[in-house]
Amino acid sequence: MEIVWKFENSDVERVRQFVSAHRAHPFVRGRVEKNVRGAREGVKKNDFWRAYVGCLVTTQQSSGDDSYVSKFLKSRSELLRFSAWSGEGFQLSEIEAELRGAGLRRNKTIAKQMLETVHLLQEGEWGNATAQLSSLLGADVSRKEERCVAEYFAKKYAGLGPKQSRNLLQTLGLTKYEIPLDSRVSKALQKLGFPIKLTAQSLACKHFYVFTLDAVQELCVRADVYPCEFDACAFVSEEKRT
Repeated sequence: MEIVWKFENSDVERVRQFVSAHRAHPFVRGRVEKNVRGAREGVKKNDFWRAYVGCLVTTQQSSGDDSYVSKFLKSRSELLRFSAWSGEGFQLSEIEAELRGAGLRRNKTIAKQMLETVHLLQEGEWGNATAQLSSLLGADVSRKEERCVAEYFAKKYAGLGPKQSRNLLQTLGLTKYEIPLDSRVSKALQKLGFPIKLTAQSLACKHFYVFTLDAVQELCVRADVYPCEFDACAFVSEEKRT
């Protein structure tokens, strides 16, 4: 059994016009410069860790410019430096207290996920992670290759799942095609006439997520834009409304 997405020329043109309307925004230009045109280098452990924590704290809470999440990620919290976890590191109660003090919700869950991943990396997983990330450093990485890496991190790392694994890789500047399908992208797609209503619950299912992302990628290919650029445009369009 096979389901094939079919797009009309009008669907493609709406996407093209949507991206054109936001393409000049600094955030969108920065995304293209980093993820499409930028020279990719090996990922340092501290950069990986900061991006990973960013994925955890942006789950189920606002991450706009003035949000607690944004302020925390711009702070000098020791929790954001992987090197600070060496030696005795941090106790669960310490992590919870700092996250709570920063105004973040889900602090107990996030603290446990951080500790789990710290132990994973310290026990040798960093070598595997580096190999996965390095496979995306080439200039002509395919959609299939990006997806394989995204699925590795979704399966292996606590708190990621289909959306945040893509968020991790996109934040690191390593992907053009695999994007996080969040509420902003969902709203943009609905306004553009996407035929399926997307919810956080439905997108938590790996198979539905991939099914939907296939459609977004194909639509972007037809419109001659990269999905990562479309994602940035969706972010900008919704930020203007808040």
